Amino acid sequence: LVIVSIKCNISVFQEFKVDGDLDLRIGNIEFFGDVEVTGNVLAGFKIIAEGNVFVRGSVEGAVIHAGRSIVINGSYSGGEKGELKASEDAYLSHVNSGTIRTNRHLFVKRELVNATSYVKGNLYMGSRSSAIIGGKTYVSGEMNVYTLGSPLEVHTFISLGPQEFAKQDLQELKITLKELEQRLELAQTGLNKIEDDEESGHLTVENRKQIGSHLKASLRRLNEKKSDLIRRKLILEETLVNNHTSFLRVARRVNSGVRLKIGKATVRIETSKDKVEF
Repeated sequence: LVIVSIKCNISVFQEFKVDGDLDLRIGNIEFFGDVEVTGNVLAGFKIIAEGNVFVRGSVEGAVIHAGRSIVINGSYSGGEKGELKASEDAYLSHVNSGTIRTNRHLFVKRELVNATSYVKGNLYMGSRSSAIIGGKTYVSGEMNVYTLGSPLEVHTFISLGPQEFAKQDLQELKITLKELEQRLELAQTGLNKIEDDEESGHLTVENRKQIGSHLKASLRRLNEKKSDLIRRKLILEETLVNNHTSFLRVARRVNSGVRLKIGKATVRIETSKDKVEF
């Protein structure tokens, strides 16, 4: 907890700060504000923060989820188990493997290598020597990069457009909708039993009235939520079938071995090309 007083005005900032590395002496972190690590985050550890996460060093094989943005000054090597998940943006320097998910934009200063990235906003590469090499990169918005792939023809997959995200969201929504329908069925069954109990007399009139009122309110809320989910489902299904405008700008080179999926069209780059726009 950081308290700052300026000209009689008091501001309270919720912050958890780790001086040095995040290791066994600290353990996993789950915090409702911002988290700052001045050193490295070691493999196997986890940071769950409702605010921003700042790492001054590097991250290796760790899981970081932020309710806002993630900033890593050093390198990020996720491996098979590492994951970065930001509800807003992610600002990274160098990435070597791992999974990255952002609900807004992804900024990478140097290289994005052998990673699986899901970017619901735009992807920006920050220096002239930056490149995306290997892995799978899904971007809903636009991409501004300098180099795709490498002269060694490393298989690099790029997908532009919201379809992949709509597909994932639709799968999750269908599961949620199924669970909601089960809850609706239980609530309706309970209400039917309460109404049938009037003849048996197991409950007093007052108890039956209170429980019945509660179940009816639950049914209303669940039906409203179901209607909202069905509307969202229709929007996602439309997203899957409609064409969308996406933009890719490669300032230097697209190397052979790169596979581009833009909307419904897929293109494999057989011969390296300079300064490409799609």
